[in-house]
Amino acid sequence: MQYRGDETTGFPSPARDYLQPVVDLAEILSLRDPGIYAVRVEGEGIPERAIQEDDILVVDTCAEALPGRIAILFTPQDARLGILVRVGGILQVRLSEGMVHLDEDMEIWAIVTRLVRTKV
Repeated sequence: MQYRGDETTGFPSPARDYLQPVVDLAEILSLRDPGIYAVRVEGEGIPERAIQEDDILVVDTCAEALPGRIAILFTPQDARLGILVRVGGILQVRLSEGMVHLDEDMEIWAIVTRLVRTKV
C-alpha cells in the first residue's frame, strides 16, 4: 500500500475553515497593469508626506498630474520626487530645496499612487 497525502486518517483539522489565501502583493498593488511601476526611494524622501528612504512607491505613468499629488520627475541630471502645487494657475513642483517651475528640462514621469513601507 502506498501513502497519498490527500487520503489522511484521523480527524480533519478544525483550522481548515480559517485558512487564508496567499497574499499576492503584485495583484493588490496592480503591478501587472501597464504603466504601473515600483520605485525605491533613495535619499531623504518627503518627510511631510511620511515618505522615507528605502520605501517603495507604486507609481502610475498614466495618472493625472493634479495639485497635491506626489510626482516622480525626470531632469537632465536625475530623477526627483516632488509635490505638485498650483500657484497662480500654474502647476509647479515643491522639491526639498524649494518651489520649481515645470519647464522643458523637467518632465513629470509618473504619479505616486501607493506606498509600501519596508522598515517599521
